[in-house]
Amino acid sequence: MSEYIPIQPSLINVFKDFPIYIVNPDTSELVRFVARKGEYQHTAMQAILSQGIDVFIRVEDHRKNGKFIEDKLVRAIQGPIDTKAAAVVKDLTILIVNEFLTAESVREGSYEQTKAHIENMRRLAEYYVGILDLDNAQDVLKMIQKTALKDYTTSTHSVNLMILALRYVEKYLRPSKRGSFPPELIGNRSQLEEQDREHARSWALGALLHDIGKIHIPEEILKATRRLSEDEFNLMKMHVDMGYETLIKMAPRLRHDEIVKGGILHHHERLDGSGYPLGLKKMTLPGKLIGILDCYEALTTDKRPYREAVSPLEALKIIRSDADVGKFDVGIFTNVVKLVATD
Repeated sequence: MSEYIPIQPSLINVFKDFPIYIVNPDTSELVRFVARKGEYQHTAMQAILSQGIDVFIRVEDHRKNGKFIEDKLVRAIQGPIDTKAAAVVKDLTILIVNEFLTAESVREGSYEQTKAHIENMRRLAEYYVGILDLDNAQDVLKMIQKTALKDYTTSTHSVNLMILALRYVEKYLRPSKRGSFPPELIGNRSQLEEQDREHARSWALGALLHDIGKIHIPEEILKATRRLSEDEFNLMKMHVDMGYETLIKMAPRLRHDEIVKGGILHHHERLDGSGYPLGLKKMTLPGKLIGILDCYEALTTDKRPYREAVSPLEALKIIRSDADVGKFDVGIFTNVVKLVATD
């Protein structure tokens, strides 16, 4: 089982050119699921969804054909956000979270052990995306869609960062200290205080939308596989102000949310004044935290030009050096180290 990764059943046709496997409910074994006439029919997908059958693809196939899958996903969400497109965008977000939680943590062991682990990751993925309340947030859906259409790497980075931020908030920044969090994992939703839910949603949105301004950056700069010139980098830095302008235009209800606002405007500021766009030395907590997590996720991802990804330990060493010279908040960095070590 360790060589397989789960995928969202509703996105199965995105992967139809690769071998797809489902769990046989009678034998609990993986069996090949073959599409009829080259495409999985709606009735087949509905049957899988209604019966709660898990769908898998080989990790090797998923990684090897990542760019091809990315292109198909992007094509699948083009056009206006109607009911069908909204469902695909939501499932795409869950898929990215699922990969973040599962790809590096698939494990050797019995089928039942692995299945239980993967099921836990799937429930966590749905929980984290559920915090965004996308069924009632078409403005956020549109921003997720625009980011994915512009640059899938930025979209993946933002979703991954959202998970890191939510994990930090769950452990260190909950307004209420009562109950268990996330409650879905113990089957008691009532234990999550409303203030915790709203607080978590603001942090989720602040992290998810921190780079929304990049939808206005020219693709030749955003997707450059070379180092940017000074003029190009200055244009890239404008994504911060563009991000807040985009928020005001596309989701004006969030313009006064200090967590969302701080995450967008301050994630590139540094405590020694060396950041941008304003060179602030006093900044918001969202800016401090999302700034550190932004660096950590960027350093550990393998989708960056000029360099290979580094290990979590190496990333923390790099960030530690910046914290030591006053760029990052030492207390927040210490908590991030504990969070990464725990996870």
